[in-house]
Amino acid sequence: MTQLAKTDKQRKRDQRNRLLAAEFRSFRASYPDAPDAQIVRTIAQGGKFNLSEPGIKRILYATGVLKVTKPRA
Repeated sequence: MTQLAKTDKQRKRDQRNRLLAAEFRSFRASYPDAPDAQIVRTIAQGGKFNLSEPGIKRILYATGVLKVTKPRA
């Protein structure tokens, strides 16, 4: 079965999400001991993607770059 065609806006959003994930991975490679929140904050403050910290986190969870972890009991 063929996939549904995406709109221009959907394609642009997908591209932005891929670039955001790549930037996070780049920061992670450069700073392996840094907390995820610090990297997300750095990306948000850079303003390149014009997204808030929660918006960036949502995209990183959706793309699988960040994983949901269970709290320790």
